[in-house]
Amino acid sequence: MTARAIILGRVGFKEVKQTKNGNAMCKLSIATDRRWKDSSDNKCKETYWHSVTFFDKMADIADKYTEVGNQVYIEGNIQHKKVEDGGISKYYYSVMGTNIELLPNKKDDEEGDNSKGASFKTPTPAEDSHFDDVPF
Repeated sequence: MTARAIILGRVGFKEVKQTKNGNAMCKLSIATDRRWKDSSDNKCKETYWHSVTFFDKMADIADKYTEVGNQVYIEGNIQHKKVEDGGISKYYYSVMGTNIELLPNKKDDEEGDNSKGASFKTPTPAEDSHFDDVPF
């Protein structure tokens, strides 16, 4: 079983580094929001921040093609970590990204670039060449 997440939002922060094993890692902070009108008909907005981490080839793609402010569509697996803090259990949730779609931005459209963005996903064994070496 798995817990999946779909996030459509804007990149707010990007951090790129390598793991202890030397693998590429790209961590994105994605902003999503919820808008509504309250009982007095006032417009309200609440912003949520989501931590998404990509590894290996997907990390290279996220690093190369995303910039702060870009609109993205992300799919991934929900991960959680339990931390004890002064006898209180705290849970932190993040998303291990498996797919990313780069969506067109209003700024691009205004400048005449009507590109539709790009879509990338984690390779399956049939698509990834290093699986050709498996002896079965």
